[in-house]
Amino acid sequence: MADEIELKLELTHDAAARIEASGLLSGDPRRVAQISTYFDTPGRALAKAGFSLRIRRAGRKHVQTIKAAGEGAAGLFVRSEWERAVRDDNPVLDCTTPLPTLLGEAVDAVAPIFEVRIDRHEWIVEHDASTIEIVLDRGEVIAGDRRSPVCEIELELKSGDPAALFALARRIDARSEERRVG
Repeated sequence: MADEIELKLELTHDAAARIEASGLLSGDPRRVAQISTYFDTPGRALAKAGFSLRIRRAGRKHVQTIKAAGEGAAGLFVRSEWERAVRDDNPVLDCTTPLPTLLGEAVDAVAPIFEVRIDRHEWIVEHDASTIEIVLDRGEVIAGDRRSPVCEIELELKSGDPAALFALARRIDARSEERRVG
C-alpha cells in the first residue's frame, strides 16, 4: 500500500489542445491506449465504503488498483492505494487488500460496472524542485448503452512539495485560457 498525492482537473478538448500546443509540456509524451474496467457489487458496496476497484489494460499489461477514499479538497487527493499486476480482467481479491474483509461473502458478487477508454499522454516534469507526472487523458466512459466524453489532466507528485502541484496547475490553467482571451 502507498499513498498518492494528485490533482485532477477537467478540461474541454479545446483547452487540452491549447495546453499541448503551448510549449509548457516539453518533449514528446509517452502515449498509451488504455481500457480501465471498474468493478463493484450490485448494491455498490465498494463505493458506499469509499473504495474503488479497477483493472487497467495497456497492451498486454493488466494492473489492478484499489483506492480508498481519502482527504480531498480543490481537486487534490491524498488516499491509500493498493496496486498489483494481474493476469487478465478478473480482479484478485485476496488478503493483500482490505476488500475481502470489507465485503465478506459479497466479495463473490463483484462485477464490472463501467469501462473507461482513454488515449493517454504522459510527461514527467521538474517544477519548483519537485518531480511531477502530468497525464492528459481523452476518451469516453461506457456503461451499457450510455457513453460520456472524458477530457482531464492529472498532476501526480512523484517527489517534492505538494504545493508544486498547485503552482503547476496555475500555469497550465493560464495556458489553457491564453488563446481564448481576445
